[in-house]
Amino acid sequence: MRVAILAESFNPNKGYPEYYLARELARLNNDVKIFTFQRRTEISRSKVDGFRVVRIPSLLDIHSYHLFSVRNASSIIEITKEYPPEIVHSQPLVSPVSLLFMTFDRAFNYKVVGSLITGESSISNVFARLEFDFVRLLIKKYVDRKAEIIFALSEDVKKLLLDFFHISPKKIFVVPFGADHNLFRFNSTTRQRIRESLGLHHHDLAIVYSGKIVPAKRPDLLIKALAHLKSIDKPIKLLIVGDGSFGYVESLKKLALSLNIGNKIVFHHAVHRTKLPEYYSASDIAVWPGAPSISIIEAMSTGLPVIVRKSFVSRCELQYDNGFSFDPGNLNALTTCLRKLISDPELRVRMGKRSRALVEDKLNWEKIAKTYLDLYKMVRSPKVIENNS
Repeated sequence: MRVAILAESFNPNKGYPEYYLARELARLNNDVKIFTFQRRTEISRSKVDGFRVVRIPSLLDIHSYHLFSVRNASSIIEITKEYPPEIVHSQPLVSPVSLLFMTFDRAFNYKVVGSLITGESSISNVFARLEFDFVRLLIKKYVDRKAEIIFALSEDVKKLLLDFFHISPKKIFVVPFGADHNLFRFNSTTRQRIRESLGLHHHDLAIVYSGKIVPAKRPDLLIKALAHLKSIDKPIKLLIVGDGSFGYVESLKKLALSLNIGNKIVFHHAVHRTKLPEYYSASDIAVWPGAPSISIIEAMSTGLPVIVRKSFVSRCELQYDNGFSFDPGNLNALTTCLRKLISDPELRVRMGKRSRALVEDKLNWEKIAKTYLDLYKMVRSPKVIENNS
């Protein structure tokens, strides 16, 4: 099957969902092309791990959506005409490039599928309210009519789509994100080597956070929780793997010093996706105190118990009783979750095994890609198949 995936950004080194989906679809002998954006002035083409990537120059970035010139819109159409896809999978459906592809669905005889909510947003002011109302009107009048299937990461996301956008329940299918369970697996040899390189002693209990170091991810809350654990008679270290602005990272280091725990935190720059399993293997507990991240599932795949903030995907990630969740911003609740895992090594082992089992059973890209492919085939077929999600 010929599949075009629309992604606002794409970096194969980071291992975002678009990369893994495209790779697995290509492994299943599908012709896959990703359309994404770049800062260069000309459209470029390349090949990555069995699929093609078309990078479009961006004129302007608004709320992570990219605007492009009329000239480049014409180029996109010409590239599409060369070898028209059968399925256009858009992440998300309300982006400008998605709307462009929707306009030409009949001309090229492809079907459009995709998601509406891929992250979190808040309606905090009048401008955000106006933007939300515009998006809702756009979905009602155009996107809902053009999209054959709308994917939801969880049942909670499905409920949001039903409540806010009044989309037909038959059109929504729940398909979660996953991890590369072959890449992300525990390695005892790697654990020892990485811990030594980080200056961790064999008896240190390591808590890991990985991802963007930005306020929305709440690393400050995790640092404050670590300070509340000083009374525990056990050597605890916090490993923060990722990049952020110099100013924000420095503010976190100053916070740690003010709480007298500067020597308990190791800041490490972001690493290539193929190296990330090494840092999870070196750790004992994984924590994401803020906005959701695909890294949670990757840590689970490596056999770690996880602590996450309650969100629209947290129930999906913890369905095997493989960790804890806490209310957003609740420092005491986060500290309590940490205490439970720190004080009970057997619980850590049990939950870690359950994390790995959940990924092997449900949350891995091999199975998820096959689910998507089955749904692609469904919308290309004249038969009507009932939504079993």
